[in-house]
Amino acid sequence: MKEIRNIIYKQHDPYMHVDMFPEEVQGWDSTSPAFLDVIDRFQPKLIVEVGTWKGGSAIHMAELLKERTTYFEIVCVDTWLGSVEHWDETSAGLGWHDDLEMGRPTIYQQFMSNIIHKGLTDYITPFPIDSINAAEFFKRKNVKPDIVYIDAGHEYMSVKHDLFAYSEIVRDGGGLLGDDWFHEPIKRAATELFGADKIHELSNSKFLWIK
Repeated sequence: MKEIRNIIYKQHDPYMHVDMFPEEVQGWDSTSPAFLDVIDRFQPKLIVEVGTWKGGSAIHMAELLKERTTYFEIVCVDTWLGSVEHWDETSAGLGWHDDLEMGRPTIYQQFMSNIIHKGLTDYITPFPIDSINAAEFFKRKNVKPDIVYIDAGHEYMSVKHDLFAYSEIVRDGGGLLGDDWFHEPIKRAATELFGADKIHELSNSKFLWIK
């Protein structure tokens, strides 16, 4: 299933001519039981992931889905340019000034390489664009994901914009899964937007809102 890929890329194959890196699928809480919970609950054909890094959670979700069906697509929305904590190194291990080429991080090449190494190019579609423009694109194309997983910026306004934008496009009855529930700006943004009584805490780090 490459329906959204065909809308984004027409006939172009985004995996052509990738400058391959060795496999390195590093992430944070990328194999949380919450993913299995929402996949079994919503039985998605289309997942949009907002904030992807090296692809750990997308790969995990794709592998879970492959055990259940072969008809699905995961669209990964990210600029692969990082957020403020990567550039000012306020969080341990997130600085990347030693991994820049022409002033840009090389995370996109690492992500693409990881998907190729895992043999998941038929299921995972990269969309290298910022989250708000991606949401507007999906809205214009009438794309309605079954699940949206948001794990992008951690600043209050960034989170609130993402939650609002993607709550509008997820299908009725679908789920918006968020990461880093323990992070105060994320909890505040989600609670203000959806109401505390509408948020399901799936773990210390994941939360779910159902449309």
